[in-house]
Amino acid sequence: MPALSLAPARLASLAANSQVRENELARVALSDPALALRLLRVANGSTYSSRDRSEVVTVSRAIALLGHDQIASHARQVRPAPAKAQVQARRQLLVREELAAAALPAISPICCSRPAIRWSRTRAR
Repeated sequence: MPALSLAPARLASLAANSQVRENELARVALSDPALALRLLRVANGSTYSSRDRSEVVTVSRAIALLGHDQIASHARQVRPAPAKAQVQARRQLLVREELAAAALPAISPICCSRPAIRWSRTRAR
């Protein structure tokens, strides 16, 4: 899930400072759903789990469990959401692909009825 804000970069810079309190880190992490979800997934992963520990369900607990260094590392790994122009370009590409797929049955008899042209290495040069 891509990040929707600048929260990952802010959290990474705050977590680099060990003097920043955990509640401040949690406040920043909670401002971005993708970031909060990533921290909860990591905290509940096999690396941090033990038999007697219950599931981590709060971002504050995840931050306390992971520590500043891991928080900064994981915050840097959250990818940003694509820019609006990129989203629009992807939608346009998808429309073109759908049009091409719809046209393929109509043009395939034309393309496939011609004899195949074989290219050898000597012809291609």
